Amino acid sequence: MSGDIDWSVRELDAPEHPLNRRLLAWYEALPAADGVPSRADLDPAAIGPLLPGFFMVEPAGEGDDVRYRLVGSAIEHRLGVTLTGKRASELFAPEMAAAVMAVYRRIFEGRERIVLRGSFEGLGIEFIEFEALILPMRARNGEGMMAVGGLFAFG
Repeated sequence: MSGDIDWSVRELDAPEHPLNRRLLAWYEALPAADGVPSRADLDPAAIGPLLPGFFMVEPAGEGDDVRYRLVGSAIEHRLGVTLTGKRASELFAPEMAAAVMAVYRRIFEGRERIVLRGSFEGLGIEFIEFEALILPMRARNGEGMMAVGGLFAFG
């Protein structure tokens, strides 16, 4: 499957999609002693309507890859691809996998919040414009980082 998916994106300063704005408000309301909430504080019921576009990502391998631990049903349905449980290196063209890892490195190491807007390529859905909000989160055990976010289409 590697190489089937590519993307064209640009980075935004803040989310524009209303569902990502709701996700960011939820995230900012979580307890965060050092500015980064813990997975232990994530209550799926609190984001119920956002769950179909919600995702969780964790580092994989020697830190050179990520695993999509959970990907909402609306994301997988829209893309026509099962992402849950898979690594970026399994799913994406090499250039996209490297770009994805660069984004997650900024999140895991720099604890940055990142907003991307663009489209996927190579899936026959190039006309779908999406926005992704990707946020740092401490792993449930308090050690290490992971990421949570929302991927929502426009139109």
